[in-house]
Amino acid sequence: MNREDLDELHYISPIANLQSILAHGILSHRRAMGMSPQSIAKAEVQEKRAAVKVPGGQRLHEYANLYICARNPMLYLRRSRHRELCVLRIDPAVLDVPGTIVTDQNAASGHALFVEAPGGLRFVDKSKTFAEFWTHQGDQIAE
Repeated sequence: MNREDLDELHYISPIANLQSILAHGILSHRRAMGMSPQSIAKAEVQEKRAAVKVPGGQRLHEYANLYICARNPMLYLRRSRHRELCVLRIDPAVLDVPGTIVTDQNAASGHALFVEAPGGLRFVDKSKTFAEFWTHQGDQIAE
């Protein structure tokens, strides 16, 4: 993927968190916990994410996580709550913030490559990221 392929990045949140986001910005998981936000995250996924350490960096929960494409498996799993959720459009210029990391897939997958942005975008497969379906029966890594 190239930088020119991105008009925006995305942040998925319960609408109830918007006032806090407007006041304090999009925070890392760890920093947001002090504000008692509503969450759409699955506990077991958060346990995995808590254990992930970004190579040469910090634990994943120390980063504010954005999506290249909000139409993703996590949003699909929460489709029944669509009236409670919003997707914020984020300027891709955040990729230029020092310390920003890009992954080539779900950061908690156990198979993700972590690379400094914006150069790390070259490892993101545009066709897979914007695919209509993500099912790959029999291939857990691809899925």
